[in-house]
Amino acid sequence: MHEHLKSSLQKKGWQREQIEHVHHVFSRAQQNKHPLSHGFDSIMYWFSLLVAVIGNFIVAIALLPFLLIFKGFFLFVIVTVIGFSFGMLFEVLIRSLWRLEKRHHLLLVVLVPSIALLTIISMVVLSNQLESSVGLESLHNPLIIAIAYAASFMIPYLFYQTFSKK
Repeated sequence: MHEHLKSSLQKKGWQREQIEHVHHVFSRAQQNKHPLSHGFDSIMYWFSLLVAVIGNFIVAIALLPFLLIFKGFFLFVIVTVIGFSFGMLFEVLIRSLWRLEKRHHLLLVVLVPSIALLTIISMVVLSNQLESSVGLESLHNPLIIAIAYAASFMIPYLFYQTFSKK
């Protein structure tokens, strides 16, 4: 049983025996799961990871027109709102996979934002090349825009992990 569940039950006044009983019931349920169900859990995790990666790629492509049209503060507002919105969807998806272990969360927290950074950087570089080819001078810093997106993308997940579980 997850430690946060044990501590949550203790804070709610559950007795040690009751918590052990819940742990026993959860353990038996996990052991009695059909083997296909274990495989399904794994498939759902990797599918969710794939959806997050593909979703970030689609978001990066969708940002291209905004990168071409806007600059400065307004562009950062758009990037952070889109990043935060997609981050909320990602967080809800991850929260629905309640059997995730710490290693799964670590992979998600490192891999998905890293891929988001790379895809956003790629789109900003492409936007800068397109703007240069048509003679526009409003070039953007790819790293700053990518960090703004990735940070706003991770805020919902980090908020939930930090505050909502307590």
